[in-house]
Amino acid sequence: MEQGIQSKLQEIHKKHMTIWFTVLFGMLGLIAVLLVTYSIGFIDPIPVVDAAVADKITMFVILVLLIISFYIKRSALSLSKIMDKAGESKIPIDRKFWAFQQDDKKMEMLAAAVQIVGRNRLIVWFLADLIIIASVINFILAPVLNSFYIYCIVAIYSLSINYPSYKFFSRIYNYIYEN
Repeated sequence: MEQGIQSKLQEIHKKHMTIWFTVLFGMLGLIAVLLVTYSIGFIDPIPVVDAAVADKITMFVILVLLIISFYIKRSALSLSKIMDKAGESKIPIDRKFWAFQQDDKKMEMLAAAVQIVGRNRLIVWFLADLIIIASVINFILAPVLNSFYIYCIVAIYSLSINYPSYKFFSRIYNYIYEN
């Protein structure tokens, strides 16, 4: 891999890592704040709504979010789909950042593919954040710790399986430049 391209990909990967860790620590912080406020009595232990109904609604919402997340992960974040989208779409590319010539189709395809990956990763991470938000709302309306713990584990797992790996950028580069 060229040194210039590798440094650009590493810079983008570092930004993705920063965003991913921000989402993770935001989730963990929200969980910690909610548990502390519950333990010191700011959240009333008496449910505002029926706990069983709130749990069913929350479970349905979280399942829908997980299905959407897994669908994006399996379809939109597959290498062949990304290459198809990068080849056919006209995504605005920052030519100063990538520093390539007007006629360099491979570099243009790499830049478009990296932007598609970044956009789809952000969507998946946002869906994991929505799972936490749904569990927090459920916990405030019907404070049941067992359900809250399970939903938090599901959200953190959903985020962790979508960890931004640099290997994926290497696979994109190899697909474009070695095929």
